[in-house]
Amino acid sequence: MRRSRAVLAIVSMIACGTLAAGEDAAGLAPLHVIPTEYKSARPITTDSAARVRLSGPDMRALAKAFGVRISARQTSFDYVIDQYPQMRGDPTRTWLESTFMIDYTEPEFEPLRQELAARATRTSRPQLVEYVAGLVEASEERDWDLASVVARRRKGDCSEHAVLTAALARLQGMPARVVIGVVLVSEEQKFGAFGHAWAEVLEDGQWKVADAALHEWKATARYLPIGLVEDEGMGYAMDLVRIMRVWIDRVVVLGPR
Repeated sequence: MRRSRAVLAIVSMIACGTLAAGEDAAGLAPLHVIPTEYKSARPITTDSAARVRLSGPDMRALAKAFGVRISARQTSFDYVIDQYPQMRGDPTRTWLESTFMIDYTEPEFEPLRQELAARATRTSRPQLVEYVAGLVEASEERDWDLASVVARRRKGDCSEHAVLTAALARLQGMPARVVIGVVLVSEEQKFGAFGHAWAEVLEDGQWKVADAALHEWKATARYLPIGLVEDEGMGYAMDLVRIMRVWIDRVVVLGPR
């Protein structure tokens, strides 16, 4: 079934698209590159927690997403990026099923299944991330493709890496899902924040990042998940829009915790 190009154009700009600073789509703030400022006299080491100040167009919704209470007049709040946040999802789901978006039962996955089977009896999360990183060519020409389309074309940005990683994880019997949020990247004491999508894999009762798009980056990545893609059916594009209504439009790095 053909999907609306207009809807997909919005989706591609919403997550890892090509919006530049100052642009706007459908009333949404610029989502790809997020203004970031570093205000710390103390260096932040690679493995230390970072304290940041976040602001966005809907402060109440943004604070709720991070479990922070704010007053009605607040225009920002402080948050410590430490252990990876655990987002609540539908408790009745196994996150193993094949869906319209994560459609790993399609024929396009058979060659990939055979490749993974030839490598190991069961692929670990790091191995799966490395496999997808090597398989998918980085490209901003794609929209938010279904997993089977990514398996066939093998091109895309963070959203394509995310859906394919989730699909292959489920194919291997590993619960997996896709989230949208912001990634704060740093190299030495230079910081940048970007709208991003990535996969999560459930291990030992904890959801852990499986980000093939940034696998080969040398920079340190700290993740701020904002929303879980729960509607993986034909209406998934509207679920993405729902998530992006809650957003971060500025990050100030205050220093280590």
